[in-house]
Amino acid sequence: MAAQKKKTKEINLLPQEQFATTTTGRVLAWVLSTFRLIVILTEMVVIIAFLSRFWLDIRSSDLTDEVENQKEIVESYSNFEKVFRQTQKKLGVFSQFSANPAQFDLVKNYITPYLPSDVFLKSITLTYSEVRIQGSSFTEQSIAQLISNLNSAGKLKDVKLTQVSSKNESPFIEFSISSILNEGGTI
Repeated sequence: MAAQKKKTKEINLLPQEQFATTTTGRVLAWVLSTFRLIVILTEMVVIIAFLSRFWLDIRSSDLTDEVENQKEIVESYSNFEKVFRQTQKKLGVFSQFSANPAQFDLVKNYITPYLPSDVFLKSITLTYSEVRIQGSSFTEQSIAQLISNLNSAGKLKDVKLTQVSSKNESPFIEFSISSILNEGGTI
């Protein structure tokens, strides 16, 4: 027998002849072709996302390493930064006193000798004839002693305690004192 052609049966669920010419047939053919394109585009997006993940992982790793290196550099300068800031603070205090010698004399001659041992001064402000002192102490008695000492010194008058506060986490009592200079407002 000569080569017989095998007849294959094809099953087509969408008949092409009459159904393809109807409106429903055209809409169904359009929907099937559109969904096929959507599936292909979705697969392409997934493949691109999968491949780009490797590049993004490498980039993330490089950036993490760079941040760690920069962090180590910043930490290596932290001690220098602390010393530099302390020096700036000391120079600021010095320049404040050198710009206003009267304030330096006030601190050196009229306030410092009368300080109790556990009183620490934070700031002294001299404006015209008014003096404001801010500081901290461990006890109320030391603050009272400072006020008493300043009153008895004779260079300051009307010495008043204007503010007292304390914080739970700190053993210090913060205070503020205001007074007026004697002798017409000069030292």
